[in-house]
Amino acid sequence: MSSPQFNRTPIYIALGLAVSLVFGILISARIVSDQVRQVHLSVLDAPDSQSVACTELIDALPRRISGISRAGLIDPAPAGAAAWSAGTEGSPRVTLRCGVRLPREYQEFSQPIDFSGVSWLRIAEPGADLVTWYAVNRNPVVAITAAGLKIQDSNSPAEDISTAVKSLEIKHWDPAPLPFAEVAISQADLCADFAASLPAEIAGFQLVQGGLKPVWTKLGSAPITAACGLDLPAEYEAGVRLNQVNEVAWLNTEQGSYALNRKAIVGLSLPSAASSALVDFSNYIAATIAPAEALG
Repeated sequence: MSSPQFNRTPIYIALGLAVSLVFGILISARIVSDQVRQVHLSVLDAPDSQSVACTELIDALPRRISGISRAGLIDPAPAGAAAWSAGTEGSPRVTLRCGVRLPREYQEFSQPIDFSGVSWLRIAEPGADLVTWYAVNRNPVVAITAAGLKIQDSNSPAEDISTAVKSLEIKHWDPAPLPFAEVAISQADLCADFAASLPAEIAGFQLVQGGLKPVWTKLGSAPITAACGLDLPAEYEAGVRLNQVNEVAWLNTEQGSYALNRKAIVGLSLPSAASSALVDFSNYIAATIAPAEALG
């Protein structure tokens, strides 16, 4: 007696529908995930962002850096840009810009940190959780910014990205001159005590040049620079707002800050990584330069 024949077609159809449903769920999850990780980036001054080198770099970037995944960019997306995001608003995010200009903080005595042959200059935003690294020995110049990540140079996203960035052309750009390099010293006789006992270390920066125009450096950062015995800056006028730090009144300008209420005027340029040094430096000036009777 022959065995009864079963129609397996409904079973196959059911299995096919189940598999299709699983794939549909996975694809939908991926789409939703990608939509959550969409990042909006504004257009910046990046003259080489549309270069072939930047296009090839964007294509070669890793899918994950610093433990977070590559994200899409919301249109209109700027050229030469990429982003990685944890996917929720306010969560850690990393963005990359290719073809940007060198930062003005890339100066003589700057000490970039090396990852895989790529030299990165670290610039932190004072009072914010933003840190940017610039690849200063590559053409085009690349900048990578991390927001919301508690990182040090030892686990920098710049390290994760260096394998791709090192394929760019090596170029040794000329650093900008130090902020007070071309400023004349007119009151050197009032700066003897200031120059005689300069601190060997300030805010983790080490003294590498003494005298009336001292320089302190730190790996990965632009230098701290100062100059003693300057003329009253052109930006000073009666009634201008000064920033009082202990016994020293500072005038802030684009070039740097000026200690004005001492017998010798001192100029100071602090990179973002050394913003905390202003108090210590103010105390040092107060201890080595007598107060002025009046400005002007």
